[in-house]
Amino acid sequence: GGEATLAAFRRSRFVRLGGPHPDWMTEPVAIARIALPDLRPSDPPLRIPHSVAEKGLLSSPQLETVAYAVRRFRSQLPGGARAGYYLGDGTGCGKGRMIAACFWHFWNEGHRRQVWLSASADLLEDARRDFRDLGAGGQPRGA
Repeated sequence: GGEATLAAFRRSRFVRLGGPHPDWMTEPVAIARIALPDLRPSDPPLRIPHSVAEKGLLSSPQLETVAYAVRRFRSQLPGGARAGYYLGDGTGCGKGRMIAACFWHFWNEGHRRQVWLSASADLLEDARRDFRDLGAGGQPRGA
């Protein structure tokens, strides 16, 4: 019948900081029903200026993603390797800004060796723009 297959949202269910996302975001209803692990007060604070959330430079869903990514990067796999985070969002979700925020967080924690791989020089300019839009300056270097 007429059962919805997509859930639309503009705000995170878990993160109160940041504004609504500029556009509606959607995810399959089956994914929306999955309970994410709680973000806990014991999780490390994000090392980006509070003004990023106050000014709406990242929406609450974007801040949620950054918080989960930072948590995951801090964990170790059973073999001792550092864990990764897969960001599979579609067009218009702000993946570049979320990646820039993760880089900024780790930069502010003292991690100076980070690598962002892109498919083209145009995407390098997009990355620089994402850093500038967040207020982090044009940190990415390379060609």
